[in-house]
Amino acid sequence: MNPLSVRLTPIALVVLTALLSAPGCLGGLARTISTVELPPMSFSHESAPIDGTIELCLTPKLRMRQWNVASHPFKIDLGSRAALNLEILAKSAFREVIVSFDRTCGSATDHPWLSATILAANRDWDSLWSTEQNTTITMEFELAGSDAGRIWSTTTRGDVTTSPPTYTQRRVRAAEDFGEALGVALEQGFDELLESEEVRDLFRAGPSEESAEAS
Repeated sequence: MNPLSVRLTPIALVVLTALLSAPGCLGGLARTISTVELPPMSFSHESAPIDGTIELCLTPKLRMRQWNVASHPFKIDLGSRAALNLEILAKSAFREVIVSFDRTCGSATDHPWLSATILAANRDWDSLWSTEQNTTITMEFELAGSDAGRIWSTTTRGDVTTSPPTYTQRRVRAAEDFGEALGVALEQGFDELLESEEVRDLFRAGPSEESAEAS
């Protein structure tokens, strides 16, 4: 008989098994990172796209955003999929989009610029006794003008409630649930942008003002 199995109590054996089965090496000490499960989205609205040109700011603050809670044995990359789908959102909302990855995006452009930030990413602590698992993404969208004035902004929230995952599926389920919550927050932002009369009025007024100046 293995001497180690003799020295370990039944409780210690359960704890050891759980640690060894957790994501990463030795109970997740390596803290593996998974990409949020959010494929390229399709954005559509009953209103026509906005007839204008904007600069889209996909800054490092958005692209590198993570859910990173030290007490969990894994991290979730939120930013890469958020940026990808924000680009799809912008190109579905406006006639022409200039994409910028610069952190100073919007500081040297003649066009209004659109940006988005993940303000918060929250998930209940995984518990064997929970009956629900809550995951939330809160995003802020902003469209600003060349004079650095805010034209439009909104804050959206994607809430997802699922059944608790098994211990070994925590990382996979977190990536899936955060993906669903992120998709809801993006969809809300798209709808509110397309329905904003302030935004549409800005682009409707633009060509007529330029023509008046030229004459």
